[in-house]
Amino acid sequence: MNSQQDDHKRMSMTPEMADVKVLATMTGPWPGNSVEVVESRNSGLFRFVSEGLRRGRRADAVILLGSCGFRRKYAEQILAILLRFLRSRAVVVLHDATWDVGSESLARKAPLIAKALPMVARAAVKLMDSDRVHYCVLSTGEAKEFPSRWGVGVARVHFVPFCATIGAEAAANAEAAAGDAANVAATEAAATVPTTGHLSEQLNAKEVIKGVGELSSYVFAGGSSYRDFDLLLEAVKGTGIRLVVATSRSCPPGLPPNVKWGWLEQKDYNAAMAGAAATVTALRDAPRSAGQATYLNSLRLARPTVVTDSLGVRDHVDESVAIIVKPEVEALRRSILWVLAPQNRVEATQMAERGRELVLSRYLGTHYRKGVWDVTMAALSANESEQAGHS
Repeated sequence: MNSQQDDHKRMSMTPEMADVKVLATMTGPWPGNSVEVVESRNSGLFRFVSEGLRRGRRADAVILLGSCGFRRKYAEQILAILLRFLRSRAVVVLHDATWDVGSESLARKAPLIAKALPMVARAAVKLMDSDRVHYCVLSTGEAKEFPSRWGVGVARVHFVPFCATIGAEAAANAEAAAGDAANVAATEAAATVPTTGHLSEQLNAKEVIKGVGELSSYVFAGGSSYRDFDLLLEAVKGTGIRLVVATSRSCPPGLPPNVKWGWLEQKDYNAAMAGAAATVTALRDAPRSAGQATYLNSLRLARPTVVTDSLGVRDHVDESVAIIVKPEVEALRRSILWVLAPQNRVEATQMAERGRELVLSRYLGTHYRKGVWDVTMAALSANESEQAGHS
């Protein structure tokens, strides 16, 4: 397990660096004193880009979300391109640059556009890239492959571990809601489960947390990107294990009655995860990492956690805190059955508690922002050294 990013030189923040002007699209708190925040999430494209250009051209560094996608009109990548062509002096850092030449989400929503995406994506990276642009990725494997895949400098690609996205208050609320929902749901009828391959239906915590909140009640699987739900469904087939799949992915036909499939509002999603006997993150082999937030959130909530071995997993967790299993049906089935077995409950709970301690010590939002900040400060330092060498 990597403690923090090892692939770039850390530097102590000098007084000059402490006062640099930074524009970020991710809310803080940030280590620096002079960080302005402009968010793309709740702004129109034109308004965000205009404001980003106005502030970004005055900044020493601009920190953008590399995974800003189709739903948000790729606003932050567009800003990065415009900053380059308007000759901004700012260093640009794109964090969470978990990029693939294709897009599963776009392929489902706009297949015609998706066919042109590989060519467009490579052209966009070429347009935004310069010696002032740095990329943060979420696995050591991506850090090795990213430069050749996208044609950017090796020294400007950095591994920064990701984080749990459930904060302290949300975690407490989720755990409380899980207990409340379990007690209420014990007296209610089971929810209707969609059984045809159409858009996923909305569930809620009361519908999925049925029973009295016992540890062995149900297994939770969440998320959409690069999930191997076929593998998971095959692994639980014939076991009778209650499985809750919280995803925006289309529901496959003919689900058995022990499987609930749908999407959840965030607070209900958190509660359903908190109330689970265990969580399973089954991932497909892919050119980019996925699922970090899901299995780290599971550990943040001290849930016994099973995850298939794939890109980025061992950069964040090891077998002392999670069950890491080969992406094979029998191996996954054995792991799920093991974690649910009453005789293994103490060991599984202890493993989950170690996982919570790991997340609290290394994988909170503050740790992730610090990692991105370190990359930004190192990039500024390197840029200043290069300029001094040319003067």
